[in-house]
Amino acid sequence: IAMVGRAVSRMSHQIEDVLDFVNIASLKLENSSLITVIESAILSTDIPKSVKINLPKNSATIKCDPYRMEVVISNLLKNASQAMEGKGEISIRVLDQKEDVLIEIEDQGQGILQENMDKIFEPLFTTKQSGTGLGLASCISIVEKHGGRISVRNNPTVFTVQLPKVPKNVKLEEKQIEKQIPNE
Repeated sequence: IAMVGRAVSRMSHQIEDVLDFVNIASLKLENSSLITVIESAILSTDIPKSVKINLPKNSATIKCDPYRMEVVISNLLKNASQAMEGKGEISIRVLDQKEDVLIEIEDQGQGILQENMDKIFEPLFTTKQSGTGLGLASCISIVEKHGGRISVRNNPTVFTVQLPKVPKNVKLEEKQIEKQIPNE
């Protein structure tokens, strides 16, 4: 029964990766506290107890699709945990700037091989036996839909998600578009 449960979990994860990558649905923007999104991502991510997560000391409120941003944070946390082979510390920082917010996720893993740095955001690229190669590609897609950017640096490995506090030129859900049109 345990083997079936793990297989179902693995298949569900792979299906979610594919759907997050190919999903071109519009965003459901709302004012969201980043600490709430981060905490929700932590709860929904399978992180070993031997991994300590250092939460940010501050937060910021941005207009985003909280579910989609949770997917981004969850993917980055899962990758960080796997890079450390399930033990160590992950530090999350929120840097509140004038028009943007930066979310940094730093791990204590071995780092990313230099020859892979240019490929890690490409669809279907993976260095893992069980990975789909869509996790980081999904992250970049979601972040770009919000008008943001994602980058990585090594030694230590830090993924940085830069998001505008108020996204511009994004595809909104129909109900939100209707609310933005003034009544005549």
